[in-house]
Amino acid sequence: MNQTYKSLKRQILVRLFLITAVVFILAEGMILKQSHRALNNALDNALKARAESLATLTEVESDGEIEFEFSDDVMRDFSGPDPKAYFLILLLPDNKEIGRSESLGSEKLDVPVPLEDIAPEKPFFWNTRIRDKSVRCIALREYSHQDSVETPESTSEEENSFSSRQDATAIIEKSNELLFLAALDRSETDRQFLGMLKLTSAALGIGLFLLLLSGWVVVLRSLKPLRELEKEVQFISAQNLVPVKVPSIQEIASVAHALNRLIKNLKEAFERERRFTADVAHELRTPIAEMRSLAEVALKWPNGRIDQERKNYTDILASAKHMQNIVTTLLTLARCDAGALKFQKQEVHLETIINSTWQQFENKAVEKRLAINSNVPSEISISTDKELFETILANLFSNAVEYTPEGGKIEWKASLKDTEFSFSISNTTKELMEEDLPHLFERFWQKEEARGHADTHGGLGLALVSSLATILGFTINAHLTTPSFLTITLSGKLNKHG
Repeated sequence: MNQTYKSLKRQILVRLFLITAVVFILAEGMILKQSHRALNNALDNALKARAESLATLTEVESDGEIEFEFSDDVMRDFSGPDPKAYFLILLLPDNKEIGRSESLGSEKLDVPVPLEDIAPEKPFFWNTRIRDKSVRCIALREYSHQDSVETPESTSEEENSFSSRQDATAIIEKSNELLFLAALDRSETDRQFLGMLKLTSAALGIGLFLLLLSGWVVVLRSLKPLRELEKEVQFISAQNLVPVKVPSIQEIASVAHALNRLIKNLKEAFERERRFTADVAHELRTPIAEMRSLAEVALKWPNGRIDQERKNYTDILASAKHMQNIVTTLLTLARCDAGALKFQKQEVHLETIINSTWQQFENKAVEKRLAINSNVPSEISISTDKELFETILANLFSNAVEYTPEGGKIEWKASLKDTEFSFSISNTTKELMEEDLPHLFERFWQKEEARGHADTHGGLGLALVSSLATILGFTINAHLTTPSFLTITLSGKLNKHG
């Protein structure tokens, strides 16, 4: 099952974008809140000035009549086809209407709270609608101004009655308490706020886009040492255990140092394994050769030996050949690991080398009644090392014949399209499963059911194929085309010949 990996670059960008977006939105909210408050305060100040102007220009005459001294400049906003301001003047406590603007018409300006809750000379603001227009309103309680009356110089008696006249004036003023209601069209204020909202939203969008763009560039450059490290790591293999470069970035440098320590340990372990394999193989070559020679001599000149002895020598010879094959393979693998295996490319006719190699296994295939199918175009020639390529074919054929059950099927085919070369061999199998495929090219690996086979395989054939394929520039892989049909494919990019 393939594991899905998350992109570090994407995670950094997404988190940076989200954090910045939250900060931008909070900042925009604070700016809009302050702007909205400032616009409302400006509108309220304008309303308050109009209400106070109305109160200043409203006077009570000496005969008790209320007179308005409104100039044309003052009334300009209260009239016309598209008025922007409205007012209504009420006489308290009876709420008697004593004046309204032409712009108000028959509309009412209802205060949303009881009038007694409005403190004198302290404005009260609210929002409402007049003829589908959004307006800001003010209610201001004020005592009307008395018109001054000239009187002759006071006599002593008149001076004595000054306080009583003052009391009378207070009573008159109190009886003339007025409620000034004024309203202003707030569409301009709302339009300004909407414009500010659009401006800040556009700035937010542009800012986030620029942040994402610059963040992508910064993250891409910051991760460049990591990408370079990744490229170096991709070239590391059992044949190429080269330390990676340590970048100047502290976090990545620590990873590179740890990786180099691991490479050093692996290199030392592989070197010990190669020396051990080579030493064991060299030590075994001589006694195995002697054992084989003695068995062959004993079988060539039996000198009256009984059948049982001949059978024993036959078994000894088979075992010696098997051991000799293992030793030879181990030595070849050791030379592959050490990079000491030399090869020389030459033009090889593919059909010829396949047919000649298959002849070694044809008799055994006939004994097991295996169905053989070959599809190799006769015109294909490739440039490769003939001996090593023949060794690869021999091990693939040997593996297929050995592990195909009796009555099974083996087929192989080859193709060369432009420079893409491919050779695949398939065989019937009853034992392998998908989880076994990654182990096929491991050294000495055999499926448990196969360990009881009396064969000449020691689990090194496909491991040798893999090593030789790498040296010749091929890639090799295995897959089950059906649950009972194994296919091993050798492929690579070659120069076309012929």
